[in-house]
Amino acid sequence: MAPPRGHPARAALAALLLVLAPAAATASGGPLAVELPGSNPHPYAWIGYAVAQAGPLVAVSSPENTDAVATHGVVDVYECTPTPAGGRNCTLQTTLHGDDFARLFGISLAATTTTTTTTAAAANGTAVDVTMATFAVGALEAYTPEFPPGSLGALYIFECAGPAPWACRRAARLEPPAANIVEFGRAVAFFRSGLVVGAPYSLQQGAVLVYDCAPPLWDCRLRTQLISSSIDRDYFGWSVAADGDRIVVGSVGEDVMAGAAYLFECLPRAPGCLTLSKLHAVGRRPEDYFGWSVGLSGATVVASAPRALQPQGPSNFGSAHLFACAPAAAAEAAAAAEDGGARPYAWECVEQVELVADSRVPAYFADTVHIRGKRVTVSVEEGGHTSGSVGGSVGAGVYMYECDTAVLPWRCERAARLVRTIPVTVKYVSHYQMAVAVAPDAIAVGCFEQSRHAAQFVGGAFLFSCSEGTPRAWRGRSCVGRG
Repeated sequence: MAPPRGHPARAALAALLLVLAPAAATASGGPLAVELPGSNPHPYAWIGYAVAQAGPLVAVSSPENTDAVATHGVVDVYECTPTPAGGRNCTLQTTLHGDDFARLFGISLAATTTTTTTTAAAANGTAVDVTMATFAVGALEAYTPEFPPGSLGALYIFECAGPAPWACRRAARLEPPAANIVEFGRAVAFFRSGLVVGAPYSLQQGAVLVYDCAPPLWDCRLRTQLISSSIDRDYFGWSVAADGDRIVVGSVGEDVMAGAAYLFECLPRAPGCLTLSKLHAVGRRPEDYFGWSVGLSGATVVASAPRALQPQGPSNFGSAHLFACAPAAAAEAAAAAEDGGARPYAWECVEQVELVADSRVPAYFADTVHIRGKRVTVSVEEGGHTSGSVGGSVGAGVYMYECDTAVLPWRCERAARLVRTIPVTVKYVSHYQMAVAVAPDAIAVGCFEQSRHAAQFVGGAFLFSCSEGTPRAWRGRSCVGRG
């Protein structure tokens, strides 16, 4: 079974109850979790399909939204500033649009932030710091006059200058370099030298395009095109993540959808990228979809397998896998080459931990994963993912883990649980899925409802504010809010 070409509709969630487990105690008198409802909410907008954070800015996409400017997707940009009570006050700053060729604008989002010192922004000529937030926005079905309408895709780059009121400009538009590069923009990530763009339906196995880009003009040059080591319907590039010069790519279709992930290094001024390692989950099985979502922090990789069946029962799916990666010893690499007949990889990645939903209630786990240092965030749906009765409820949100890497294998403890209880309003709900963007002090969550039969959908995005309670990261972290 291949991944769908587009996720089902996402749209705006009503204000719903936020449930916090004791491990993530709410601060006394904590404020509401901030709703990010979108500039033009309606039942088919797909609000919350993707989310991204850049400094104080939070971007929320609505790939099927319409307004006075666009008919095929918008991205709303909010500025979210801390309040004395420890929460966030979010105000809509601007709405980003594609062009006449864009379709499903906002299917993917990535963000980065830079601060420059300039005298141009000050009337008296004194030097001031100007924060620039840059967003990359994928448009899955965009096309160009050179190519016929279809699923070729495109990527738009926007620069936003602040502080408030923030002003954003479209700095660049990247197009697929050839007609066989399909669904260009399905996934996107910034790395040190530029951008990584996934095109998972390209060629036979998918492709990832690596661009060197130079702000503020964002004149992007294609450095190289990455492909998987397999040959047929791998959906290589379904997910991408980057940290510094390293890139990790999900390839969910390999080995009958068992899935794989690849680690690359793309050094500045290098002509290409070096394949460091190929990752598989221990005990992988067909249809696990390993690599659906990936994350990278230093030399640690996290990859999700949202279809992996778990031992809690037949209604529990999904796992997240953490890998420690390091340069392989020369003797080990040579032995691996002799044993398998394949070329050795420069690095070895060893699975350390498998995370699963630690509840006996039905759960759909790890649609989205994120890692920053020793902190891992995993999306979760609790309470029944295959069907739902109107009047019942499910819980959608994230689990946050703190991992001890001083021991082998690593140990990860769930340090916080943020789950919204969502009433089931549509018959035959397939399941809820989440998009997650994590900053040091806030977590943005986009949530959408997937239904097999209903014609209407309700969904949206919200923001949790987090603060350190103790010097030990996450152990005393408090994410405040109630819907």
